[in-house]
Amino acid sequence: MTTTSNLCFTLYIINWQISLAFLVVATFTNIKATTVVGYIYVFGTGLLGSFLFQFFVQDTTFPSKWKTF
Repeated sequence: MTTTSNLCFTLYIINWQISLAFLVVATFTNIKATTVVGYIYVFGTGLLGSFLFQFFVQDTTFPSKWKTF
């Protein structure tokens, strides 16, 4: 990837995170509920990402160029 596309992608992700933060603040009013949902989200996406990444690494038909991305 070029430097310009990396910069655009980074700015897009930062903007998405800020928008998501405002959405979460408007949705949750109870601190404990927000904490529980946050933990479930972090651990759930970590486990899901781990299992998917393991599947793609072991798959011989998956292009190796995408593994380094």
